[in-house]
Amino acid sequence: MRKKVVIIIVAIIIILTIAIIINFISNNSLRKNGLVGIGKTLTINITKKPVINHASLKNVIAIDLWDRSERNKLEKYMKNNNLQIKTGTYQINQGTTFEKSLEIFIFEKNTNH
Repeated sequence: MRKKVVIIIVAIIIILTIAIIINFISNNSLRKNGLVGIGKTLTINITKKPVINHASLKNVIAIDLWDRSERNKLEKYMKNNNLQIKTGTYQINQGTTFEKSLEIFIFEKNTNH
């Protein structure tokens, strides 16, 4: 009888451990792929004036609420590729990854050097 109880407890611990590991792996892969975002939805309106390039990106209030490390990656990408964000309305989540943001924003060559 005592052996059965120990086996049942060990089995429950193993099952719970496997479930926690699977949950952790799936959540991290979803988050890395930009499919899960934690935070508020940010609406970003880009108008013709002023042009939003890497230097002026930090002045957009909604983008300022976006994760700083991801925003910094976007600024670097825009600077290195001489890009600006095209006029339009965009929605990102505060938890959006840099990689996912490249699929959301539409870029054009920076005309204001």
